[in-house]
Amino acid sequence: MTDWVAVGIPATEVRIIWPKVINFIELALKRGQGEWAAEDILAALLVREMQLWVAYEGDCIKAAGVTQVVYYPQKRVCDFLLAGGTGLRFWLKRKSLVLDWAKQQGCSHVRIFGRDGWGRVLGWKKAYSVFVGEIA
Repeated sequence: MTDWVAVGIPATEVRIIWPKVINFIELALKRGQGEWAAEDILAALLVREMQLWVAYEGDCIKAAGVTQVVYYPQKRVCDFLLAGGTGLRFWLKRKSLVLDWAKQQGCSHVRIFGRDGWGRVLGWKKAYSVFVGEIA
């Protein structure tokens, strides 16, 4: 994995790269609770409500992720909403890319929405659990 690089994709370039990352996004969305469809993510990326991150190995896209800055009255938080693809070790070694960007946006924290294993791998504390019940 020595030739890997990760980049944030400017909103002006999202339409160009979208056909190459939509499969990664759709795979990640399958693990969610149906909050978004791929077209919802695309729409939010285009108006800069969400941010697209892509990992390359050479010319080959290996993974994609999506973040969203959440504005609370007392602080800003960068939520890492979803990621799909390969190269977990690569992402972990380069998490500072997203952390540095989030800090530039005025965020004081980064959260990840995912399985408990993410907290263990990242060494981050578990702040709370979310339980979901369907209303019939």
